[in-house]
This record gives sequence, structure tokens and C-alpha cells, in this order.
Amino acid sequence: MRSSKYTEHYTDTFITFKKIMRTVSNIYHNCVPDKIKNRRNTDQLKQRDTVIIACVIWGIINGYTIQRATYRAVCSILFPNGDFPSRSRFTRLSSNLAYTIKIIRYFFIKKLTKGELVGIIDSFPSPL
Repeated sequence: MRSSKYTEHYTDTFITFKKIMRTVSNIYHNCVPDKIKNRRNTDQLKQRDTVIIACVIWGIINGYTIQRATYRAVCSILFPNGDFPSRSRFTRLSSNLAYTIKIIRYFFIKKLTKGELVGIIDSFPSPL
């Protein structure tokens, strides 16, 4: 007998991942330069760039501060069938896609603010 107490978290997890994936895919296809999208050997990847980026963002949202912990969580919760790159490959891909993640973050914030002027204030004291 299945109890919703144990499956509720996983349902939320998959819904959250699908929302992240949808947002990342839209911004990736519309805003990321073709030079990044059409680089060499992208046809040989086990997972697309959008999946890797969505996994990195999902890990950050769930509070994983170490990439190894994110990888373990992704492999055990999101891709338990083993259809995910190795840990070293995931680390390499996510570091190579850091610029792309910055582009996606910029356009996501731009989409959320809808043209309003937004400033980020850092609390670091600086002498004037």
C-alpha cells in the first residue's frame, strides 16, 4: 500500500523540475547565441544542455551546496535509470555552461521585472 506521505515530496520534486526545465528551455532556445548551442559534438551528449542547466538550478533550489551532492540527488531522484552522464562529465559540462547559466539568469530576471528598473544592493561596506 502506497502512502501519500512518502510520495508527496517526489511529486513536488518532479513538478518543480518540469517547471525549471520549461523555463530554461524557452530562454535557452530564444536567448543563447548559436555559437554556444551549435558547438562541436553536441549530438553525442547523453543529456542536452538544458537538462544539465535545469539540474544545476534544481540542486541550488533544493539547497545542495556541493556539486557532488547535487549529482547524487539528481542520479537518485530524477534519473534513477542511469540515463545521466558520469560525475566528472557532469562537473565539466556544468562548469563549461556557467556563461550560459549567466545568460539564462539575466534574461529570466529581465522577464520577471518586465522593464522595471531594478538594482541589487550588496551589504558589503565600502569606504567612500
